[in-house]
Amino acid sequence: MKTIGRSSQRFSPKAGWYSTQGTLALAAAAALALSGAGCELDGVAVAVMDDAFVSEGYEAGSPTEGEPAEGCHLDRFQQPDAQITRNIDVLFLVDTSGSLNEERGAVANGIDAFVAALPANVSYRVGVMLAHGPGSSRSGRLYRRNATYPYVYSSDEMDLATLRTRLRETLTTGVATENATDGGEAMLVSLNRAMDDDRLAEMRGQGFLRDDAALAVVIVTDEQDICAEFPEGVTPVVDGQGIEPVAKANLCTRMAPAKMDGSIILMPSHQEAITPDLVLAKVKAMKRDLPVVVGGVIYTDPDLINAAPGAEDEVGYGITDFVDLAGGVLVELSTGQYDDGLNEIGVVASIRMNLQAEFGLSHANANPDSIQVFVDGNPAAYNFLEATNTVQVSEPGQPLSVVDIRYCDRAPEIPVVGGVDAMCSAGEFVPKAELRVGMSIHLSDGSLGTIQAGLSQIGITPTIFSDQQIIDGVPQAQGITVMIVTRRMIVSPATQSYVDGLRAFVAAGGSVLAEYDGGALMFDSFVGVNAGFQDRMPPSLALFEGNAAGGGLLLPTTASTMTVTDVNDPLMAGLTSTSITTGLRTAFAITDFNSTWLHSSATFTSTGASSLVPAGTFPAVMKGRCGGGRVTIVMMNQLQSLSGTTPGALDMRQMFTNAFSWLIGQ
Repeated sequence: MKTIGRSSQRFSPKAGWYSTQGTLALAAAAALALSGAGCELDGVAVAVMDDAFVSEGYEAGSPTEGEPAEGCHLDRFQQPDAQITRNIDVLFLVDTSGSLNEERGAVANGIDAFVAALPANVSYRVGVMLAHGPGSSRSGRLYRRNATYPYVYSSDEMDLATLRTRLRETLTTGVATENATDGGEAMLVSLNRAMDDDRLAEMRGQGFLRDDAALAVVIVTDEQDICAEFPEGVTPVVDGQGIEPVAKANLCTRMAPAKMDGSIILMPSHQEAITPDLVLAKVKAMKRDLPVVVGGVIYTDPDLINAAPGAEDEVGYGITDFVDLAGGVLVELSTGQYDDGLNEIGVVASIRMNLQAEFGLSHANANPDSIQVFVDGNPAAYNFLEATNTVQVSEPGQPLSVVDIRYCDRAPEIPVVGGVDAMCSAGEFVPKAELRVGMSIHLSDGSLGTIQAGLSQIGITPTIFSDQQIIDGVPQAQGITVMIVTRRMIVSPATQSYVDGLRAFVAAGGSVLAEYDGGALMFDSFVGVNAGFQDRMPPSLALFEGNAAGGGLLLPTTASTMTVTDVNDPLMAGLTSTSITTGLRTAFAITDFNSTWLHSSATFTSTGASSLVPAGTFPAVMKGRCGGGRVTIVMMNQLQSLSGTTPGALDMRQMFTNAFSWLIGQ
């Protein structure tokens, strides 16, 4: 949508933001070879326009070469070799308030500027429609001053000077008004009524809305449309008579008549709400594949409206939406000079009459910020209509020009899950092709050999990675699918770079088996940890909200018993007992976590002896998804028990075997 008389021109080939100022007009064909961003055009040279529609075709240059990246697309179109139509019907849909008499006259005088923008030998016909509601017999009908005036002014029957005079007299002399719509401000209601079968038949019988003609609709008003929805935060200008709220309540929904094709009912009678998108859809459906151009001569800026006491002037809300949806042109009403704006509407009409200017994208859900448009290899201004997934190109080339549109899919929305990092809640689990295990453990920890020996009992020989290798992304490069994180903080604190490296592994879809202090490292709070850990956490991965406390011995030994609470959990399959003892254990107590996302299948109960672990019952084993991977968290130091021969040790081997299978999706 362009605005004439208010905003400045900008152009961004990537973002596609484009507007115009003052007398700016698009040189519809001759200037279509625009090669740089932000070029201003000097107006429309009609002789050049007529001669410009010649092209020898185009071979795509570097801006459009190459296959799009994954999730991105290239749609290519070629302009037709001949014009679409040389006929256009122009409808002036006008607010009939007496306060607009002078402005309507100035709009009529601007018809010369509109016609000047059209190619030579165009057949144009002009009609007027009043913005009356259904209580008026004039709603949705062509209007004439009196019986001596035609309903349609045709360039085939009168010269432009005569047409201008007749149009000005029709728009300014004795214009019928309507009190029920506060002076005739029901633009959308009237145009919607015009799309009913009986009104269409009547206008076609009057020589308007020709089957082979483009259509330009120019709306003139100094207030909002009766059916407008005000933007959030906007306080409407007070209607002193209180007519507008009543009219909106009564007129902006209706029982639409059936749509017929002869005796065939295409759409039965139904209730409808009159909105800008509904009315525009009807107009476009009526014109089928022929161009539709929309302009609005309205107040576009609240700072420019007439603020005199008792005045009811308002920004043309509702019409702004209608024009925006159509990719049309807004003309600032307060200037009183409308030639430039009407010329611009004519330019847009000319382009669309000769060339395809609206392109449907082949893929839905396009990211508007990713769209790039090239016409014959040169960046081009455009307007993206998200509601219809179409791109309107302001300068769409010449006959046989190539229009390339590059764009990428919108990134999927990341669901917000309380207590879960967005990296974990995003996406879905991706099964791993094989089990390749790495381990992050402090190389000075005395339990390293015991843990390695225990893992070998279940056929696991993990690759040990240093902190620097984690930071450098070596596990991902080596195809590690499961990373064991254990006893990393017990010797010395980790760095933020190390934590970021582990997060990168998870972000790449890796799964994690986090045990003991590694399990605590998955959470974001550490209130009540033992003195030995107080200066070592954080930093942490903070994949999940939750507090880790303790970290010491579970005393007495009976407190080291792990109790299975969900025998149907895949991690607990094949265990011989629901009460598992593997000797004296240390543990972290996890509280305040999202128990829906992280499922707990076993617990331990601490007595709180010596304040090494807080008193209470806490999760011993949890599991959940994180992005494309999975996480198993074991809060007791059970990896050291795998090399034992007791029934408890054998059950631990089974549980960890189950865990590795679950972590890769087997």
